This record gives sequence, structure tokens and C-alpha cells, in this order.
Amino acid sequence: MDVDGPGVIRHIWMTVTDRTSPTGPNVLRNLILEFYWDGEETPSVQCPIGDFFCCGHAQACRINSIPIMVVPNRGFNCYFAMPFEHARIVLRNDHNEDVPAFFYQIDYTEYDALPADAMRFHAQSVSYTHLRAHETVL
Repeated sequence: MDVDGPGVIRHIWMTVTDRTSPTGPNVLRNLILEFYWDGEETPSVQCPIGDFFCCGHAQACRINSIPIMVVPNRGFNCYFAMPFEHARIVLRNDHNEDVPAFFYQIDYTEYDALPADAMRFHAQSVSYTHLRAHETVL
């Protein structure tokens, strides 16, 4: 997705397999979502797809909450409102094999203007094994 606004993303739906073969079991950890708002150089969201949808350890799970819903067979849904002036969403494949199929739908509403106090959505996944000595996670 690469779209000019202003607008608000209302719903994101995605589905993908969780493994490609016995040697490729971590698809949900190796597909990385990156969201860039308003011409940013670095992403405001950078997170494995599984972690973004509350399914850690690269394993599909069932989630039933207001902002995130994951149904059987990995139907991932996100209902966080995400305002933007420009939105660019990238899926980076860091998997060791080709992922044969990935399906998605992103629903958004366009507006004439956003409220002055509209905040941008941010999310990041941090692995403690990759932290440098001087970094702190709050």
C-alpha cells in the first residue's frame, strides 16, 4: 500500500501459511511488517507479522479482543485506527524460502483533513537477544 491521504486505516486483514516446509517453520516470525507514515525514512511500525497480531513464537493462535482478532487458520485482523497524511505499508520477506501465498486487505477512509491532534500508530518488536549493551526497553 502506498497512498496519499489524509485518511485513517480502519481494518487490516491478512492471512499466510505458518510454515513452508520442515526447514521453514517460522514464516510468522520472518515476514516483517513495516508502516511508514507521512514520508518517514524509518518505519513507525516494524514487527514480525505473527507478533503484530499477538501470535508470538511464530505460532498461530486464537485472539479475540477489540483491536486484534485472529481466527482459526490464521485469519489476522487489526482494528486499530491509524491516521495518516501519507501511508506506505511494506511486507519484507526474511524467510529462508519463498512463501507461496500471502493475502491481505487494508480498509481505510479518506478525509478532507485530520484533526490537529491526530496521533500516529507505532509498534515495534524487540528481541532481547539482539539488544546492544547501551539500549534499554521500557
